[in-house]
Amino acid sequence: MQLGFYFDQSRCIGCYTCVAACRSWNRLTPEMPDLIQIISQEHGEFPNVSLSHLFFTCFQCAKPTCVDACPDGLLVKRADDGLVIMTNEEQCTGCQLCVEACPYNAPQIVTNGHKTTFMKCNLCADRRAEGRPAACVAACPTYALDIGPMDELIRKYGEVRELPNFADYRKTFPAVIFRSLNVPR
Repeated sequence: MQLGFYFDQSRCIGCYTCVAACRSWNRLTPEMPDLIQIISQEHGEFPNVSLSHLFFTCFQCAKPTCVDACPDGLLVKRADDGLVIMTNEEQCTGCQLCVEACPYNAPQIVTNGHKTTFMKCNLCADRRAEGRPAACVAACPTYALDIGPMDELIRKYGEVRELPNFADYRKTFPAVIFRSLNVPR
């Protein structure tokens, strides 16, 4: 089974509530980077302009380039749920090769003094183990996010795998389904 995201671009208003919920749940301090990024994009020319948003996080790729980039083999893709995880954070040297390899800028490395911390989205595995939705999904006021097994997400939302300005999905096969702005409601 492969777990993944659904992101409805037509519902996202760029409010950053998902980012705030993720920061709160993961107890990220102000100096730590966000595990979710919202990228706003302007379209058109005056007077016909619009704004759209893209949701970026770790998409638990089927072919994760970060895993291959880790020189110490510390990143692995779990077979049972498809999550890409760090097997031993204490051994991470903070080389940043996983960050450079990821087209979604998902892995984050923070070094405080002599301590290196590896961080990235794990689809709130702890919350889901309790039967609760991921923090970002639970907090989204417009219901633009969902997480679940990819086969269920495809049945529920379709198979759109690309959006304008989203990295070519054929390189890594991210576990994400989209609904774009231009899909009629």
